[in-house]
Amino acid sequence: MVELAVAEEVPRDLIVVSYSEVQAGKKCPPEHKTGYRPRWNGTPTKAAARKPGTLFPQALGVYYHSIFKGDTSQDAIVRWETFLLDYGRRAHERERFDLAEQADLVAWMIRGYVEHWAAEDAERWEPLHIEYRDVVRISDRFALKIKIDLMMRDRMSGRIWAWDHKSNANLPTEAELDLEDQFPTYRAALRLRGFDIWACMYNCGRSQRNKKTPQPLNTRFARIGINHTDDELSTFLTEFIEICERLYSPRNLKHSPRHTDSERCRYRCDLTQPCLTGRKLGDQRMYRHLQDSGFVQDFTRH
Repeated sequence: MVELAVAEEVPRDLIVVSYSEVQAGKKCPPEHKTGYRPRWNGTPTKAAARKPGTLFPQALGVYYHSIFKGDTSQDAIVRWETFLLDYGRRAHERERFDLAEQADLVAWMIRGYVEHWAAEDAERWEPLHIEYRDVVRISDRFALKIKIDLMMRDRMSGRIWAWDHKSNANLPTEAELDLEDQFPTYRAALRLRGFDIWACMYNCGRSQRNKKTPQPLNTRFARIGINHTDDELSTFLTEFIEICERLYSPRNLKHSPRHTDSERCRYRCDLTQPCLTGRKLGDQRMYRHLQDSGFVQDFTRH
């Protein structure tokens, strides 16, 4: 792989945070308290509906890694097809037929993706790094863990773009993506070490497959590039650090206030019942409820 930046030695006394951790803490401090401090981890069933959002980038990663190594487009197609076939086979062996269906859906998405974008990719975009990972010091207390799906160089301008693969039932609008803070925050952090990414490219694919209505490729895929000014990037990073300081303040570490929301708590969170137990009976009973529900403490992940 091409090294885009020289990783610095991160002091051990720094608190390493991920963007997902800070987002969880911003939305619901108790979720941060259980999932990111004592590292309780379960096998959530409510995440199944979001599976294309993880499998789609994985399959694209296989495809672009093959291109990066110099394989032909046809060889790259064989590699991602093999990846998804193996994924579907393992799902069937475990009787996870829902995951096998997701593999079939993502295969349909990738076939359309390659047909739609392969010519432009060959002419304009040069893959530099697949799943770029880094840890960057952002303050005296914190370092940010970074993962970017794809780094691409625009052959026309020579500029480097950070790509984020997205799959949703419907394609997002530029206005919706302009509200996303993750990649601008990554850009701002990497600039602290002199690595300047020109802009963010949101590489979007629709996961909604119609049974009868035709779906032209230009209605299924979109690439939306968004740039931010220096002042915006500075604001992104400043606000991110402020949230980190609040999450790890002595007061919040002792007591994380609940931000209950009937929609999110009932349908999008696997910690709802343990959390309610904790509200009634205290943290120790909440942790016991987590353990009884099949959650385990996993300190190998972030």
